[in-house]
Amino acid sequence: MELSGSQNFSASPQAVWDALHNPTVLQNAAGLQNVQFGDNSLTASINLPNLGPLSGGVRTVTVSIDESSAPSHMKMSLNRSIVNANGTVDIAPSGSGSTLTYSAVANVNGPLSAFEGMAKPLVQSQISQFFAKFAQML
Repeated sequence: MELSGSQNFSASPQAVWDALHNPTVLQNAAGLQNVQFGDNSLTASINLPNLGPLSGGVRTVTVSIDESSAPSHMKMSLNRSIVNANGTVDIAPSGSGSTLTYSAVANVNGPLSAFEGMAKPLVQSQISQFFAKFAQML
């Protein structure tokens, strides 16, 4: 599954970058719990819904931060038994604000692979909701 897009903000690239690295902002905008940044990682808990025969519940996920150049670029990866994903976030000045551009590729394995086609619209909807809440918090 490939995802990409961009979002304009009235805030500076540094303000957007700082908000992306603020655990409270991520918890509120993305609905995450227990957000913690390590030297090269982000760990958070997420409450997953039941999906067909798969039970939901709270899962803790660690995302590796493979590249980081404040305040303009970040490359991340997630490698779990059922999901492998890589993504980038770039933030550039745009007029008096900034534009955040993202791209990600995720491969779903195992029983979840049957739901991958249905998951993309759901994930895109979640991304839109995240950016709407995130923009309000900047």
